[in-house]
Amino acid sequence: ADHLAHKRLVAAGAAALRCASAGISARQSGEVPAHGRDVAAQDYGIQLGAHRPQILSRELVDAFDLIVVMEAAQLDLLRATYPHSSHRVVLLPLFDPLPVPAHQRYHIDDPFSQPRASFEASFRRIDRAVARLLHDLVPAAPAV
Repeated sequence: ADHLAHKRLVAAGAAALRCASAGISARQSGEVPAHGRDVAAQDYGIQLGAHRPQILSRELVDAFDLIVVMEAAQLDLLRATYPHSSHRVVLLPLFDPLPVPAHQRYHIDDPFSQPRASFEASFRRIDRAVARLLHDLVPAAPAV
């Protein structure tokens, strides 16, 4: 999501806005799965080969104006863990402009260890939601 956001911000002339990616847990390996790298590169022109996950910390939370999460459980956890920043935590799937079933309204599936089609579906949802969120924040950002 941060790479998609950065690409859209550059296109909108707002490259000075910073984006970063961080995870709540370190369950995944140190690099992006092959399907994720392939979909990002082939479908979105984004190179994720050098991307390495970092763990979310209070320092990261305090360094950014907006914290974007993929699941309702993450929203609840971050609001409880960082109550001083709870007003800055938003749920990305709520910005997806397409109608989706109830569970998906509050959850973007993590395609980790899933087939390529799962990565494609997650990237499409993330891209739509990021586009809408950025358009709401930075009107010059291209919308979906």
